[in-house]
Amino acid sequence: MRPSRNAFGPETPMVGAYAADMTDSGVDISLLIPYSNENRWSDVLATMITADPSPLVELGLLTREACATGIRVVREVSANREGGGLDRIDLKVVAADDGAPLLAIECKVLSGLGPRQLLRYTDTHGAPAKIVLTLPHVHLDKDLPKGWEQMTWPTIIGPFTRSTNAWARMTARAWTEHLAAVQQLSGSTRWNSLVVPSRNGLHDLQVKTDYLLQQPGHDFYLGDSSASAKPLICLTTALPSWPGSFLHVEVEDAKGRSMRPQVSEQGEITGGKGLRALISIRQDLTADDPRQPFDWEPLVRAWPVLEASSMAWSGSKPKPGDKRPPSEMEELHRLWASSTLPRHAGQGYRIDGQFVEYGVRTKALPMSATLDEITVFLRELSALADEVVAALEPGA
Repeated sequence: MRPSRNAFGPETPMVGAYAADMTDSGVDISLLIPYSNENRWSDVLATMITADPSPLVELGLLTREACATGIRVVREVSANREGGGLDRIDLKVVAADDGAPLLAIECKVLSGLGPRQLLRYTDTHGAPAKIVLTLPHVHLDKDLPKGWEQMTWPTIIGPFTRSTNAWARMTARAWTEHLAAVQQLSGSTRWNSLVVPSRNGLHDLQVKTDYLLQQPGHDFYLGDSSASAKPLICLTTALPSWPGSFLHVEVEDAKGRSMRPQVSEQGEITGGKGLRALISIRQDLTADDPRQPFDWEPLVRAWPVLEASSMAWSGSKPKPGDKRPPSEMEELHRLWASSTLPRHAGQGYRIDGQFVEYGVRTKALPMSATLDEITVFLRELSALADEVVAALEPGA
C-alpha cells in the first residue's frame, strides 16, 4: 500500500501519524461502530467533525478560515451522473454560508472500490480536498484518480483524541482502542487465527486476503465471487492461440468459512479447511450461444506441465452438474478413458452467457498455515501459471 498523503500537505505515514492520548476511555465502542457497518463509521465521523472540525485543520484537510466562517457536514450526498443515475458519496464538508464544497470523504472499512467510483465522484462531487479512508492494512485494488488521496482511519481519528470537545475526544479515544483491537498481521499470522474482533467470519477473511495481495512475487488480484461474499484471490492471463480463452487461477477457502465461525479459547477458528486453488482454462461464452461446449484442447495441452509441477492435486472426481451440455461430458469421459486427462480433471463451473471454466484443484493447505506459507503458495502458483501459458504459446 502506498503512503497516505494529503494533497495539500506533507506526506504522513499510514499508521501512528498522530500520537493519540492513549488514556483508557473506559468505553467499548464496538457495538456502535461494528466492522460490518460502514454507515455507522461514517455517521460517527460526521458527528465528530460537526462537534469540532479543528482536527481536520491539523491534518491539512480544512483551513482555519473555513472553520472560523463555519462549516456543515452532510452525509450520503447524491448528485446527478452524466448519462443518468445518481452518485452518492459518504460524507461531504461544505461552507455553512453558501454550501461550497470543501472536503469529500469516501469511507471504506472492509469493502473495496467500485469500477470508476472515484472518477465519477470527481465529476459529481468536486471539492478542493478528496480522501478515501481505509484501515491501515487494507490496500485498494484500484489506482486513485488525480486529486484523491488514501488516508487511514487511525490517521484521521488521531487528532480528535486531543479535541477541545469532550464528547469528540472521548469518542476518538474509544475508537482508537477499537482499531487497536485488530491484531497487526505478519507473516507468522495463521490462517485460522481470528484477527478481526467481529462475529462475521468474512471480515477476518477480507483483511487476511488484503495482506496476501500486498506481498510481492506473484500476480494475483482481488476477484469477485458470484456465489458468495467470500473474497477470491485470482490470476488471469489471455491465451493468444485460443481467442476468448484464458488461463485462470482462483484461490479460496476449500470448505467455505462459516459466517459465524466457532472460535476456541486460544482465539483460533475451528472447523473448515484451508486455502486451495483451481487452475483452469476459462472460455468466454456469448449470449448467442450460451450453451457452447467447452473446448478441452487447451487443458489437455496444459496438463503435462501441471502434472510435472510440485503441486499436490486433489483426487476428487468432478461432479457433472446440471449446466454441462451432454456433449461436453461425453468428451470429458473419453479423455478420462484414454488417460489423456486424469479423473480429477474437469473441476469448475459454467455461467451461461458469460464463461465456462474447467481444470484441476490443488489439495487444501492446512488451516494452521501461516500467511508466509500461503504467500509462498501464491508465488508457486504464479510461476506455474507462467509455465502453462508459455507451453500454450503459438509454436510451443
